[in-house]
Amino acid sequence: MILGFTGTRHGMTPAQFLAVAHILGLVRSDTSEAHHFHDGMCVGADNRAAEMAEILEFTTIGHPGPKGRWQSLKKRDQVWAPKTHFARNRDIVNLAQLMIATPFEYTEQETGGTWYTIKYAKKRQVPLLTIYPDGKKEWSMPAGAPMLSRLSAMGIYVAPPSKLPST
Repeated sequence: MILGFTGTRHGMTPAQFLAVAHILGLVRSDTSEAHHFHDGMCVGADNRAAEMAEILEFTTIGHPGPKGRWQSLKKRDQVWAPKTHFARNRDIVNLAQLMIATPFEYTEQETGGTWYTIKYAKKRQVPLLTIYPDGKKEWSMPAGAPMLSRLSAMGIYVAPPSKLPST
């Protein structure tokens, strides 16, 4: 399975971290195919999620943005050529069979790479799991998506979107 990941430079809350670890573990338990993990190579959430993927023996593939203070120096199995942040985020979504997002906020933001990537994944109808700071999960799954049955076979229950608490 090809997983894409987006998160913020602020990192993940403990609840987000545990939810991501759980999902990666369930995906990894399916030994019928190779598993690839694509991320934007930023400090914070990208690094933590890539570390988990590496421990679980995913092939980690980094998509760096331009060099800057938020770029991670953590090793990946493969590293693509640098692109603008938005271009590399689109690449990750376009490659992913499933996107995982860990935003810093509970409500959609007009700016920022994580929310740009979430909106792009929805527009492209890529199956998306958004994990909010309190660990609540929201699925965005196109109707009739073949991914639904694959996730179910891995023991991943895809619940309908829930109403999130206002902050």
